[in-house]
Amino acid sequence: MEREGDDVAALGTEVLSSMEIRGVDLLGRISRAVIALKRSHRPTLWGLWRHIAQHAPTELEAIVESIAGRDAGPLDQDLPQLVTAWHEHDPESAMAWVREAVMSGRHEVKRAVAQGYSGYNWHEFGPPFDSIWTSGADDADPDIAQAFLGAAGAYLRQSPRAATEALLDRQPTAFAAQRALLDACSFDGRTYGESLNRDDAESILRLVDCAGFEDYTVREIVTGIAARHPIVILDHLAQASARGIRVPDDIRELGTAYERHPEALAGWIEQNLDRPDAASVVFAALNGRVTQETAGAIAGFVPNLHAAQLEQLTDVLADMGTWAIDRPDLVEVIATCARATGSFDQVRTSIRRAMRPRSWGYSDGVSSELNAALERARRAADQADDPDLKADFEEAVGVLRAEIDELKQEHDEEEDEA
Repeated sequence: MEREGDDVAALGTEVLSSMEIRGVDLLGRISRAVIALKRSHRPTLWGLWRHIAQHAPTELEAIVESIAGRDAGPLDQDLPQLVTAWHEHDPESAMAWVREAVMSGRHEVKRAVAQGYSGYNWHEFGPPFDSIWTSGADDADPDIAQAFLGAAGAYLRQSPRAATEALLDRQPTAFAAQRALLDACSFDGRTYGESLNRDDAESILRLVDCAGFEDYTVREIVTGIAARHPIVILDHLAQASARGIRVPDDIRELGTAYERHPEALAGWIEQNLDRPDAASVVFAALNGRVTQETAGAIAGFVPNLHAAQLEQLTDVLADMGTWAIDRPDLVEVIATCARATGSFDQVRTSIRRAMRPRSWGYSDGVSSELNAALERARRAADQADDPDLKADFEEAVGVLRAEIDELKQEHDEEEDEA
């Protein structure tokens, strides 16, 4: 039921004139009727409650107590708005009611109070509401406790480290952790993540682990943190991997954050070449693509590496698609240093594997991925100075050309048979 302007004001006046519970009875019956008739929509009395709050705020206490004192019904969902308005008019009485509701209210009322923290930022009301939230989060009913944990967004926004500790101490579900993060950032994860200082960012990432990386906004928080604290994300992904958490390799635009910090990324790679999970971390950070800036930064530390480290470097880059034909300048630097350290043959094997795509799509016998790779391989062969690398690039050209021809031939044969 949704009414605006004069209609809402008229209804408000009518309800106020019969506020001896009969008005609440009427609204409850109407709301149930609307739900029964149109189950995909729930009635909203937002305008009505606002009218009452503006013109008769002294009635709010009676309305809240009347709704809460009844059996569960559709008006329960309006308690957060009503209590918020009541708190503006009489904060002490409203706070006392909330405290009592969390301690002894029925299940639906407690959930409505939790929604007040989520939808109306009750943590911002001050210390009494902080302790009330704690009582809700410690409720013996797991459903109520998780509802309060998920409603900690304002708390998390105000005090990231303290809130994270409070949440994790109570073992939130992935859904509750995700809900708190979404409310904390107001669904703008990138801006929120980039606003965090290092200590707060490290704390929030612990909650991200609990929430998981599936949600888009949670991933945006990670990208925002990487834009300001690139090493924090790399270290965190490595630590998560060590704990058995799968490192996500498709966090949108995480690679763009590291394009801004190629030297930081390169420094991390140099310091972590011997980590078994370094390859998955770097793949995630770069979205599987070695940019020109990153290649240049990596080339800067390659002369510092000994033979085993050069092999480790090519292992770290192994999953980066066709990085060898994408960044032939980096390949030349690695090959030169590998020759000097006696590790050229081992390094060359890894480099050769990165000269051709491992998978590709095609349509009507044509693969845009293979055609693009062929052009890059040709350019790499043309500019190669090392004779062995030049031969390898030319071999890659031949293999790619053969794959392209085979696709076309298979398509033509299928067309002829049709």
